[in-house]
Amino acid sequence: MISVTSDISRSTAGLSAEKVQTMIAELQKKIEIETKMKAGAENYLLAAQSNIPREIYADMESKSKIANAKIRLLNKALNKYKGIDTTAESGTNDFPPQSKSQSNSFNNLPVLGRALRFTGRLNMKIFGARDIRDRQNSKSDCYIMINLDGVNRHRTKNRSKLDFGQKFQIKLENNKELELELYDSNGGILGICFFRFQDLCEKGAIEDWFDMEPFGQILLSFDLHASSEKQPATAKGKGKVQKPLTRNVAIRKKKHLINGHNFLSRQFYDITKCSFCSEVILNGAGYQCSCKCIPLRFGVS
Repeated sequence: MISVTSDISRSTAGLSAEKVQTMIAELQKKIEIETKMKAGAENYLLAAQSNIPREIYADMESKSKIANAKIRLLNKALNKYKGIDTTAESGTNDFPPQSKSQSNSFNNLPVLGRALRFTGRLNMKIFGARDIRDRQNSKSDCYIMINLDGVNRHRTKNRSKLDFGQKFQIKLENNKELELELYDSNGGILGICFFRFQDLCEKGAIEDWFDMEPFGQILLSFDLHASSEKQPATAKGKGKVQKPLTRNVAIRKKKHLINGHNFLSRQFYDITKCSFCSEVILNGAGYQCSCKCIPLRFGVS
């Protein structure tokens, strides 16, 4: 199994056949996901039209535009890696046209394994970025969005010199991937980089320059801590003995009876298609049948 490890993403690692093939497979996967997200948002807007609140309509329209911009950026990065001659050992960052033998090698790309989920705490510092292209001007403000599994959690302050110098302590609950997106203050996306937590937890504390796609680098430090199942005997700093752990009463979810099926609200953590319209369920919020029949999933409308 090959994955986008922190070692492959490091700027100092240079280019290799393994990195090129892994990045092509990963970028193709991300383009497919963003294409489905864009189609789902557009179909939602087309079906709902004026029957939804203005805030939800604006949110879906914004998601469609963001997905479209990310698709263009990811395709640019994909074309960059496809133009690299992996048979050369020069170590240069030039991108010559690919040969026929290299073009055929793209049919045997590595199969990306399923990323493992991680629960704990991430201490991260974003120092700054460099060699970023497509900025409107060198004095325009930029910021970085911090996403967990595609959901935005934090963002940096605006900086024109790309010297952010901000620390973040992020709580992780069954998360798979960290994604950093660099934006211009006018809303245009300039670069993106992503890491799997299963790779970061194997390296301990890390501080290095990492590649952004399609161009540029970002200086980051990571310190990942897994959650502990042990509970302290006393409350910290108070000396009071905590109450013993007891099992809480299960929360009963409201059932929705539709055509003889009982549907319960559920959060889907993997990419899931609606069984009614075959579109991707946005944000993973949907319903699933609790009967013993074939599971049916419907997105929140």
